[in-house]
Amino acid sequence: RTVQRSQLKRRRVSWDKTVDIEARLADSMGFREKFATPENKRHKSQIEAVSPATPAPLVDLGSAKVSTSSHLSMLCLELFVETRQQLRPDPEHDTILGCFYRLMSADEDWDPVTGCIIVGPPGTVEPSDVVRQHFVASELILVKSVVRLVRDTDPDILAGYEVQMASWGYLSARAAVLDINLCPLLSRVPASVKKSKVADEEGNPGAAYDAGHTSEISLVGRNVFNIWRLMRSELALYSYTLENVVRTVLNQRRPHFSYATLTSWWRLARTRSQVVEHFVGQLSAYTEVMT
Repeated sequence: RTVQRSQLKRRRVSWDKTVDIEARLADSMGFREKFATPENKRHKSQIEAVSPATPAPLVDLGSAKVSTSSHLSMLCLELFVETRQQLRPDPEHDTILGCFYRLMSADEDWDPVTGCIIVGPPGTVEPSDVVRQHFVASELILVKSVVRLVRDTDPDILAGYEVQMASWGYLSARAAVLDINLCPLLSRVPASVKKSKVADEEGNPGAAYDAGHTSEISLVGRNVFNIWRLMRSELALYSYTLENVVRTVLNQRRPHFSYATLTSWWRLARTRSQVVEHFVGQLSAYTEVMT
C-alpha cells in the first residue's frame, strides 16, 4: 500500500509539471505565432462564406408547355412485282412496277400518309385524293425515289408484312441486280457499309434469331419489323397469313389474290386500279393491327 501511494504521488507531480510547461509555452509569443490559428483569417471557408445569389431561371418552368409527343414514326412498304405466269417473284428476273407505302406516327394528332411510286407516265393509274401518286420513268429511278422517301421522312422503323420476300428485302435484292447497295443508303449512316446489310445466318447465332423473330435486315439507326413474325409472338394461330391475322384481330375478312392475278389486272388499264386498292388495303389492314 505504501508503494502504490508513492507511485500515485509521483504521477501527480509529473502531470502537474507537464501542465505548467504547456502553460509557459502557450504564453510565449513565438509559440503563438508558429502554432496558434490567427484570429483574422484572410480567406473564409466554404461554410463560413456568404452563398452567392441564385440566378434567375431562363425559362419559367411553371408556365412552360411540356410536349408529350414521342415523335416515333414507322414507314411500311409493299411492292407490286410483275411476275411470269404462276411463278413467285424472283429478284433476278422480275421487275418492280409499283411501290406502295404508308407513313405512321405514334402521335395521336398526326394522320397517316399513304402514297405510291409507279413506273410509267402520269395517268398510269386513276387519280386519287387519298393516295399520293408519284410517277417515274424506270425501275432504277423508283429505287432512288424510295431512298429519297426514307431520307426525307426519316422514320425510326421500316416495316412490311413479309420483309424478306415482298418488301424491303426484295427491294434490296432487286437493287443489287441494278448495282446498288441499298442497305447503307436506307440507314441513318450511309457510310456504314459493313453494319447495314442483310445478315448471313451461317455461323451467326444473332442472325438466326433475327430471322425467326424480327428481321434479317440490319440498318444502322433504324429498326426493321417483319410484322408476321411479330404476330407469331403475340398470337397463337395455325396460319399467319395477313387474311387470317386480320380476321382474328379485327374480325374483318380480306380477299387473297395470287401474283398471277395481280399481274393480269395490271396489264389492263381498266383493272389497274384494283391492284392499287389491294395494296393500299393491305397497308391499312396490318397497320391497324399494329395499332
